[in-house]
Amino acid sequence: MSDAGSRLSDFPYVTVRVHCERCERYGVYKLARLAACYGPEIDLDELIKQLSSDCYHRRETHPYRRGCRARLLDWPPRRPPDEPMRAFVVVKGGKAS
Repeated sequence: MSDAGSRLSDFPYVTVRVHCERCERYGVYKLARLAACYGPEIDLDELIKQLSSDCYHRRETHPYRRGCRARLLDWPPRRPPDEPMRAFVVVKGGKAS
């Protein structure tokens, strides 16, 4: 799920997005609130277990089902989630400040 030794303090974005592919559960959390609640040095795998502890699929013991598939959407970091998809274009004749 996450790199070995990855901690919440290593997370580069202000928002933490968690998604489960199995049940379509989705959550958005503020990094500062998670750090205040769980501590900044919590392992990211442990954080996911804590956030999805009430998931029905986490407790499954069936040998052919995978259980809960909760993961961090933005880890490992690739592109910031709030970065524009296209570059900004300067409009000629636009309002000057």
